[in-house]
Amino acid sequence: MKKTLVVLLMVLVSAGLLADFTWGQLNFYEGIGVSNPYGGETYNLTYFEIEGGGRTGILNLYYFFDVNNIFGIRDELKESVAPGDYFLKINPRFSLTQLMGREKCFGPIKESYLAFNYKGWASGGFSGDNYYVGIGTEFSNTFL
Repeated sequence: MKKTLVVLLMVLVSAGLLADFTWGQLNFYEGIGVSNPYGGETYNLTYFEIEGGGRTGILNLYYFFDVNNIFGIRDELKESVAPGDYFLKINPRFSLTQLMGREKCFGPIKESYLAFNYKGWASGGFSGDNYYVGIGTEFSNTFL
């Protein structure tokens, strides 16, 4: 978890310092009477999330991080939610359109990207990492 937090902090700082355009938000939630997806009693849950993104040159970045049960307060109804459970998603995209020096793509596609996606999570003593790579596009609502 410490490695993940350090990576997230580095991403946030770099996005803020290097980007031509950035956005971000911090949210702190208290869920009261959250329904249990497995049936049974409802429970309360406190969590914190950071979400944002930015763009500079050919790089377009999106990130999302949330921590469940942030204060570690537990009751008998929250057995499936351990203190410090987290989810992290980082999506850097590199503009193929700008790399090729073209102003427009074809049809409704106004930009294409080499897209990466990292998802990391920890829940109830288990953790995992998923990595994806592919081609992404940005659509226009009009044909030019």
